[in-house]
Amino acid sequence: MSWPIAHAAWVRHADALLAEPEPVVVVLGIDETRRGRAKWVQDPASGRWRLTERFETNFVDLHGPEGLLGRASGRTKSRVTAWLDARGQAWKDAVQIVAMDPCASYRAAVRQALPNAPIVADAFHLVALADQALTDVRRRVTWDTPGRRGECDLRDISSPSS
Repeated sequence: MSWPIAHAAWVRHADALLAEPEPVVVVLGIDETRRGRAKWVQDPASGRWRLTERFETNFVDLHGPEGLLGRASGRTKSRVTAWLDARGQAWKDAVQIVAMDPCASYRAAVRQALPNAPIVADAFHLVALADQALTDVRRRVTWDTPGRRGECDLRDISSPSS
């Protein structure tokens, strides 16, 4: 028997006995992804049309090497809570921080499933909130200074001397 055959047999035997260890996630990232555009779908029973959104919730290991941990269809509290609860209590106890967008349904799910993990805004949404605050200040100052946006008082402009 050759070495490659013996090694392959040993690997098959070891793989059957050894379970893949669960990833230890310290910083969990939660965010949604939209797959395609929203669609209007007609209910065959009632004939009524309804708008369907095609969102997925993604769970990511933000600190360790695991990357994408999994997905749940939709972006509701029940779907997120179910995904987190399916990981088991030991897995949930290891999560120390949850970074996510400021979404009420995600926040409620994390509060229920991971009550001891503090919630922080992810980098993208933190920058977006800061940009919005800066835009609001610029608009307010622009409005307050000349009295209206984008216009100036013609009396303030002196005519060129000839």
